[in-house]
Amino acid sequence: MRRCEFCLELIEGPKQKIFCSKKCAKRTHQKRNTLFVREYKKDKKCGICGFNKHTEILQFHHKKREKDNIWITNLTRTSSGIEAIKREIEKCILLCPNCHMWHHFKETHVHDLEEIQVPRGGANSALKNLLNSPKPLLKGGKNVSKN
Repeated sequence: MRRCEFCLELIEGPKQKIFCSKKCAKRTHQKRNTLFVREYKKDKKCGICGFNKHTEILQFHHKKREKDNIWITNLTRTSSGIEAIKREIEKCILLCPNCHMWHHFKETHVHDLEEIQVPRGGANSALKNLLNSPKPLLKGGKNVSKN
C-alpha cells in the first residue's frame, strides 16, 4: 500500500496513483504554483519605484489589456502547469501595491488629476485637500453632482 503525497492517507488501487483524491492533487498543484510565484518574485523589484524590501507583496500588472489575460493568482489556485504561469508572467510587469493602485487611478481619473495642484506641504497635503474639497463625488471616472 502507498500513501497519498499530500495528506498521507493510505491509497488502494493502481500503483500509479499518487493522490488519494482529486482534492489532494489540486492542493498539491496549488502549493507548487504558489511556491513557484514566490520564488520568481524573490529577487525582483517594483518596475516603477524600485521597491524591493518585501518582494512577496509585489503585484503582477499586465502590460497590455487583452481579453485573454489571466490573473496570475487565478493560475496559482488551479492545477495549471508552471509553463502556463510563465507565459502569463511574460505579459506582466511587477509593481508594488502603491504604484499599481496609482497606475489604475490615473487610467480612470486623468482629468481630475490635472485639477489637483500639489501644495508646498507635498503629496500628503494634496491628498488632504482633495479629500476635504467640496467637489462632487466621482462616479465611473466622471464628476457627478449630488441631487
